[in-house]
Amino acid sequence: MSISKKSIQQVLETAQIEDVVGEFVHLKKSGPRLKGLCPFHNEKTPSFTVTPSHNMFKCFGCGVGGDSVTFLKEHEKFTFIESIEWLAQKYGITLEKVVYSDEQQQKYKEEESLYIVNDFAQAYFVKQLNDTEEGRNIALQYFKERGYRDDIIEKFGLGYTSSAKDGFIQVAINKGFKLESLKQLGLVSSSSGNDFFRNRVMFPIKSISGKVIAFAGRIMGQNKKAPKYINSPETEIYLKSKVVYGIYEAKKAIRKEDECLLVEGYTDVISLHQNGIENVVASSGTALTIQQLQLIKRNTPNLKIIYDGDAAGVNAALRGLDLALEQDLNVKIVMLPDGDDPDSFIKKVGATVFRTFIEEKADDFIFFKLRLLEADADTPVKKTAMIKDIISSIGRIPDPLKRNLYIKECAQRLQVDEQILIGETNKAVKEVLIQQQKETARIERAAQQERAKKRAESGLPHDPSLPLEPPPFFEEGEPAPMDGGFPREAAKTVSPKHNHEREIIRVLMQHGDQQLKTEEMSVAQYVIEKIGSYFDEFEHKDYKAMALYCRELVKKGKPVNFKQLASHEEDVFREIALDFGMPKWSISPNWEKKGIPLRTQPDIEQNFRQDAMKEVKYLMLAWLKKVSKQNMEKYKDLDVEDSESMMKYLKIHTKIQEAETALAKELNQVIL
Repeated sequence: MSISKKSIQQVLETAQIEDVVGEFVHLKKSGPRLKGLCPFHNEKTPSFTVTPSHNMFKCFGCGVGGDSVTFLKEHEKFTFIESIEWLAQKYGITLEKVVYSDEQQQKYKEEESLYIVNDFAQAYFVKQLNDTEEGRNIALQYFKERGYRDDIIEKFGLGYTSSAKDGFIQVAINKGFKLESLKQLGLVSSSSGNDFFRNRVMFPIKSISGKVIAFAGRIMGQNKKAPKYINSPETEIYLKSKVVYGIYEAKKAIRKEDECLLVEGYTDVISLHQNGIENVVASSGTALTIQQLQLIKRNTPNLKIIYDGDAAGVNAALRGLDLALEQDLNVKIVMLPDGDDPDSFIKKVGATVFRTFIEEKADDFIFFKLRLLEADADTPVKKTAMIKDIISSIGRIPDPLKRNLYIKECAQRLQVDEQILIGETNKAVKEVLIQQQKETARIERAAQQERAKKRAESGLPHDPSLPLEPPPFFEEGEPAPMDGGFPREAAKTVSPKHNHEREIIRVLMQHGDQQLKTEEMSVAQYVIEKIGSYFDEFEHKDYKAMALYCRELVKKGKPVNFKQLASHEEDVFREIALDFGMPKWSISPNWEKKGIPLRTQPDIEQNFRQDAMKEVKYLMLAWLKKVSKQNMEKYKDLDVEDSESMMKYLKIHTKIQEAETALAKELNQVIL
């Protein structure tokens, strides 16, 4: 069973990129576009751009871009079909199915197996909780004792698995699931071959899109030999360093409140949700990682950490918090009364008092740390160590203004010369920058290698992460002509001999449906009329395919533009269209209000007219140079006594030179 092309097209046309990306990335309006922190690489200044008018996204930092399907494939590691199904569910579209052979269905099932197995396991655990006597008496009773309502149990997909050694595995195997997949996901123990989770209440762990990627299980009853909590092992779809519990249920509330509450346990998250506090996630008892902090920051820059009031809670509050400062998060700490955790405290005082408490007791992380260390700094040596510890944290803050304000405040509290703290902070900043540069370089090398590998496998012609090349058609050191037309975009790393083909595709993408009033035709019609037959001579296979496709659209009287190609079913067409359809810069609304036309505005007739005509001439000039070279090679191979043939080729060469000179003159280019 698969999805019909008609349904796929309907989904692609319906999906709004800002809605889809907004499910995962905190976006802010920036002129006609939206911006946010890229979810595909580590960055502090937003370079991730969403353009609703083109229904596309693009990161100008790492080069990743595309439509809604591309985003889901890259971010959630969905297949194409999974992405379409996710979008269809979001927009309420009923998908038309096409039946294929058993062999094809089996292949599709294998590709989707990891998520499918987890979905099956989730349904099994829920059924065990609600439909078995053991589940109702043990697990459901446990949840009720904790005060969980039925709607909250359902919201978080809580479940149960019995004490039977092979209860789950037998059901799964009978349903046709492979033992290897069950072991891979950690649902079956690789060593014993029995169920991994037994006699435990189950907490599904979800990705930000709501897909079940792993499980956590809390043991029922008293068993000192067994750990209280166990988790699924890391798999292709679950890396615990990149996930925080409850992010799917909390993401909308986090954006609405513009603040994320971070607690330690699963039950803390669930109890707060039940009391109407939904902007909360859990670290699940592990030290915070950069990836987890970035996940939070994509939804809000404000992080409030709520920890138990005992010594262990204080120490936990300090772990990993310097990483949060490096990510430029605004971090506050709330310490609960001794003996309480968020779950017990909100049950004791209620939601209203709880909200008031965390608002009034929230302490800035730097000052919280300062107060803790100050209490033990009773000698000059200890105080020096304490100051260096504080300075080390301040030095990790990327915002220089924020750093300076912290230094002023700490200097007053510690009664230390401000200039001394500034000097020490500068040293700390330098050390942090050196470490960050090393780490960034390492990550970027790995990312480039991975992108190059993917693009090579898919047959794409270039890697957008590589350096830009000079504009085409000019010898090294020769200055490009300056004219009043729309400026040539810097060519990405593509073979120089293909640059002229690339630029024609760019013209078709950016201006294809614009009308040339004097010629009474569109730009696409003009290009096809002038050089349409030459498309068959294009050397770059992808540019040739796109050019021929555009030629067919013109013949059928259909428009040629970015949107037409950006929604094409061929990935390579969408990829290349994106390169041209989303330039990094956009026109400021203030300039538009002034009514001042800019040379770089592609929608002004003077600009797109000059751009189209200029690129056609560049292509023809490149073609003439190629033909001239071929002609002279044939001339050199002639027998010196064959004067008739020699004169023939010399005349051809003269005519080509005349045409070259005429075109070069129009383009202000010198023929050497």
